[in-house]
Amino acid sequence: MRRGATVTVLVLLGASLGCLACAPLVLPDSYDVVRHTVADATAQGVPGGWLARTGLALLGVAVLALAAWSVDRWSSVARAAHGVYGTAVVLLAVFAPLAWDGRPGSQVEATWHAVLAAVAVGAFVAGVVAVRVGRGTPAGAPGVVDVLVVAAVVVPAAASLTMAATSGVTERLLFAAAYLWYGVQTARRPVVDRPA
Repeated sequence: MRRGATVTVLVLLGASLGCLACAPLVLPDSYDVVRHTVADATAQGVPGGWLARTGLALLGVAVLALAAWSVDRWSSVARAAHGVYGTAVVLLAVFAPLAWDGRPGSQVEATWHAVLAAVAVGAFVAGVVAVRVGRGTPAGAPGVVDVLVVAAVVVPAAASLTMAATSGVTERLLFAAAYLWYGVQTARRPVVDRPA
């Protein structure tokens, strides 16, 4: 991946993270970052939801760009999995859940949001595993990081289904793991074989 591409992806990731971090500031006072998820910040009809939707769209575009520019680093399976993740995240910016405060909205759109969220989580985990397998399995920190990132996605995703009072925190851990992993992958230099 060329330097310009690296900078582009990092800027998109940073802008996305900034949008999602600032979104609670423009949402109604009833939005609670501990209880309410990032998805809730994009909810149908909620004033200020545009900022979180913009953050999701930027994240999806960043991942799509990274997947497209990682031909020299990732297998076609890994690029496809991350392409699915990026596409699903962009679509999550389009299809929003129902608002937490009972505003009227489309149940069809909310259902699409739930399906896309599940696809995104599955594609992310599959993509991380595919990149790891493509790299081989030497011992060391990258393997540990990949395992921790997968755990940091799967555990909060499962926890958010059972612990509604802290869904906002658990989903933010999921997003933090994704941002960390994509940031590291973007900054990682391709491995060059050197003669012994």
